[in-house]
Amino acid sequence: MSDKQSIVNECVLGRPDGSSHFRSVVNYCLIAIGVGILALPEAIAQAGWVVGVLLLILAAGLAQYAMVLLYKSMRMTASNGIFPTFQAVGKDAFGVVGMAFVSFVVYLDLVFVCALLVILVGDGMETLVPSVDTFWWKLIFTLVMLPLSWLPSMKEVAFVSAIGVGATIVTCIAVVGASAREVADPVTEKVHSVWPLSLMDAVVSLTNFFFAFTVAPVIPTLVVDMKKPEDFPRVSGVALIVISAVFAIIGFAGYLGFGTDLVTYANISEAIAHGRSSNDWLLIIVEAAIEVVCFSHFLVMLNPVSIAVEDVIKVVGKLVDLISATLCVFLQLLFPVGFYWVLTKRSGGKGYRNKWFKYGEYALMLFCIVLGVFSGVVGTWSVISSW
Repeated sequence: MSDKQSIVNECVLGRPDGSSHFRSVVNYCLIAIGVGILALPEAIAQAGWVVGVLLLILAAGLAQYAMVLLYKSMRMTASNGIFPTFQAVGKDAFGVVGMAFVSFVVYLDLVFVCALLVILVGDGMETLVPSVDTFWWKLIFTLVMLPLSWLPSMKEVAFVSAIGVGATIVTCIAVVGASAREVADPVTEKVHSVWPLSLMDAVVSLTNFFFAFTVAPVIPTLVVDMKKPEDFPRVSGVALIVISAVFAIIGFAGYLGFGTDLVTYANISEAIAHGRSSNDWLLIIVEAAIEVVCFSHFLVMLNPVSIAVEDVIKVVGKLVDLISATLCVFLQLLFPVGFYWVLTKRSGGKGYRNKWFKYGEYALMLFCIVLGVFSGVVGTWSVISSW
């Protein structure tokens, strides 16, 4: 047995007090099921019924494939029985410059996502308690969450994660209820489309799905905290099935109720509020559940300087689109695939049954890279040109 194999085998023993499969699935789900769910109905509205289904399946499949490649890359670069961080894998694959670029994208993404959470919490709490200005809610949220974000591992976060997933289920039920009400008693006439509104809309829809599925930067922490990290591919598969089901419920139910009007709102809660009383019980349930989701999601995504970004970018919908088309395409698709491509090439392509499996995997990785670059460039241009 080689030294490298010994290191890998030592790594897969995991932590005796680590997270169980259930806790790992819960944490995985919360990482993905956060602020991204609010953009899903709009993503379906941009893509239409048929293409929306295809893009959701494509994004989920690529997410599973990319996360398995990231896990394999972590095993290939493990040292002294310790799994590396996301940035350390980047260093092993691309050198110091590569690590610097990966770190820049990771932390920039966290800054933007945390800023988005702060904005959503402030706006939502002002809807629930209009007597207190949104600024104070944002400040209170940040001050409360800062110490909680320093919990030592994902295992300690699991309980709060479960609360967040529970709030997400409540959000799903409330969105379905609001959509059913809108179908039965519409405020305005709704329009639906089978196909995308335009090619640009289809690309932006795909990048929004990438945004919703983005978990890559936190995966190394999740794997390290697992009791049996060798089972991560199965944990990832189960979690992504759950995540996809939640995304489908919110996305398609929201589109059914509110149609293409969704592209004019920043998120689904604004669509629900349109034409309804501020005391509407469904709106209150959705807003309250979103607050809990944001609180829970913040624990795994926090960066202390997030609130500063709010002064630069205040438009929530455009911010989601920009993050989706730029940072999340790198984090969720290009980086994991790129890591594995370089590391396997460096090892001489060992580990494949035959050359057909080898060339098939390279072809699939090339497809992921081309799709990621194309959707990132077109999506970013579409967002910037419409700002």
